[in-house]
Amino acid sequence: MSPPRPTDRAAPGGGRRRPSGVRTRIVFRAGEPGSGRVVAEGHFFPGCVADGRGSLLNLREPGVVRALVDEAEARRLLPGGAESDGWELFSAAGEAVDLRRGAAATP
Repeated sequence: MSPPRPTDRAAPGGGRRRPSGVRTRIVFRAGEPGSGRVVAEGHFFPGCVADGRGSLLNLREPGVVRALVDEAEARRLLPGGAESDGWELFSAAGEAVDLRRGAAATP
């Protein structure tokens, strides 16, 4: 038996299911001036989004996109075949990434 492909998702009951072929995009759009919602767009570190309250996610950092996908799945946004607002997932994903970093740093 071959190992599951990285794109396979867990099915109810712990089995594996094939990807549906439906693509859902998690999108971060820059906010209006003063909103604090900042997308890199060449202004600072590539692949980063910040909320203006001191929180920043680097979408190129391992585990960050996984945290966004996990949160979208927990909210039953997947598979949706549409765009999801990344800002709605930002805080929960940031907390998950922080917990993983803390666990990795604990001896």
